[in-house]
Amino acid sequence: MARIASLHHVIGVKDATCDLSRPIRESLLIASDDFVFLSGEDPTAVAYNAHGGQGCISVTANVAPALCAEMQTACATGDFKTALSLQQRLMPLHRALFREPSPAGVKYACSLLGLCQDTCRLPIVPLTAKTKTEIKQVMTDLQLIP
Repeated sequence: MARIASLHHVIGVKDATCDLSRPIRESLLIASDDFVFLSGEDPTAVAYNAHGGQGCISVTANVAPALCAEMQTACATGDFKTALSLQQRLMPLHRALFREPSPAGVKYACSLLGLCQDTCRLPIVPLTAKTKTEIKQVMTDLQLIP
């Protein structure tokens, strides 16, 4: 990672390993304070930030951008109590969106927001009715849709 971070075209890394020790361990290897560590897993975003990360490349933010932005802002200002509270609200959405292979869940959720169609091309297959119902209910509970 230190060698990658030394490349002038590389400014950061997306980490989707769910290993929350990585931002701490890898920051010790990197001389620059400007190198950015981003979580690639929505459910670990707050904990990743608490361990030195600076954000998340988020799937859920496509569906709930305001809540995800508020959570990231709370992390950036060190208000991890607020960030955790927001993450707890978002966790059912994270789970529902990934109940079946991605990107079918986020496409369906975005279709409920009027942003796209929920059609999928192989190898992604359409969601089951059960998962569609779960996503719709969670989005309703979060007041993302009526």
